[in-house]
Amino acid sequence: MSSDLKVLPLKNFDSETAGEIDVYPLPTVPFAIYIIGRVKAGKSLLWMNLALNPEFKYKDIFNVKILISSTAFNDKIAKPVIKNFDFVFSDYSEDLLDEIVDMIEQDETDNKYLLVLEDIIGSVNFKRTGRIDKLTGLITKYRHIGNEKSEGKLSLIIVSQEFKYLNVIARQNASGYYLMGVSPQSELKKMSEALSVFGGSEKKFIELYKESKKVKFDFMYLSIDYLEVWRNFDKKLWSQDDEYKTTLEIEQPENFIKNEDEDKKNVN
Repeated sequence: MSSDLKVLPLKNFDSETAGEIDVYPLPTVPFAIYIIGRVKAGKSLLWMNLALNPEFKYKDIFNVKILISSTAFNDKIAKPVIKNFDFVFSDYSEDLLDEIVDMIEQDETDNKYLLVLEDIIGSVNFKRTGRIDKLTGLITKYRHIGNEKSEGKLSLIIVSQEFKYLNVIARQNASGYYLMGVSPQSELKKMSEALSVFGGSEKKFIELYKESKKVKFDFMYLSIDYLEVWRNFDKKLWSQDDEYKTTLEIEQPENFIKNEDEDKKNVN
C-alpha cells in the first residue's frame, strides 16, 4: 500500500456544498436554526433581526420570506414588520407545509426562500417513533429542496419555547441554536445532555451557558457549522478548533508546531 495516502485540503471542487453561502459566524445558507426560550426572552426580536436587518446579510440573500405564526397579527413587536414578508399565515398545517414546498419546487428561478415558524412547535406534536411528521420530514430534507437546476433553496428558522419539543431527528439536522433567556434547571439539563459536544461535557456546557448570560436578553449561540459557542455575536467563548490546538500544544508541542507549519503551506 502506498505510504503517500495523505488527505489534503480541496481547493477547487464541485460538491453538494459548493452552492452554500458563508456568512460567518452566522449559519451557512441553507440552514435550519432553532431559537429556544420562554416568553419575553427576546426570541421575536432575534428572528426579526436575522430575517430583516441588512447587517445580518440574510435580508438580501432571501428573495422570498414566509412566516407562520399564530401571534404575528396581534404581536405589537411583529405587526409592523410582517409587511416585509411575502406570505404570512396565522395557522400551521401539514397541508400548508406541502403547498410551500411545492411552490419552491415549481419555482424555476434561483430564488432562495426563508420560512420562519414561530411558536408553533408545541402544537405540531413531533412524533418520537414510527412514521415521521411533515415538519420533521422537511427538516431532514430542506437542503435538497429546489428545482432541476439547483438545490438548497429553502432555509428554516424554528422558534420554540422549549427545547424538549424538538425530537432527536430535528436536533440532528440543526445548523445552529440560539438559547434565549434563562432556562429552568430541568430544561438546561436536557440541553446539556444533547449538546455536550459544545465544551466536551455536560458540566462544561453548563459553564459556557452561564458565561453567556451576563445581562438581560443575552443569548447563547451554538454554531453547528463551526462548532463554536458565542455570547450573543460579541464574544466567542469556545470552539472545537481552539480546544484541539490548546490540547495539542500542551500534550504534543512538537506536533503542534509541525501542524501549524503544514496549515500555512496549504493556505499558500
